[in-house]
Amino acid sequence: MKSKAFTLIELLGVIIILGILVLVVFPPVLNQIKKSKQEINESTRLLIIDAAKDYVDDNINDYDEINGNTYCIDLNILVEKNYLNEKIKDENLNNLDISKKVKLVYKNNNFEYEIVNECTNN
Repeated sequence: MKSKAFTLIELLGVIIILGILVLVVFPPVLNQIKKSKQEINESTRLLIIDAAKDYVDDNINDYDEINGNTYCIDLNILVEKNYLNEKIKDENLNNLDISKKVKLVYKNNNFEYEIVNECTNN
């Protein structure tokens, strides 16, 4: 009588082949996900800095161009003034925490921009 079922050896062979495939394919997929999150984070950072630059350009009289001067712009202000969309996502695809600030430091005839949690005007 001929059996139509799989033998234990055949099942183990399939499981081993699937296991090898998972070991080969899974790490690159995880790396791609991590890379995508970093790209989202960098894109969000650049978007915020561009919005802050536009805000400063439109309100340049409020920012004295003296070396070492430090200014702070709340992300809330950028959202209220429509320089920034409130629905921006962070790297975990959560809504961006708009309680952060953009720190501007005037150095060498340019403003340097940095996103920080705390900031005090100078």
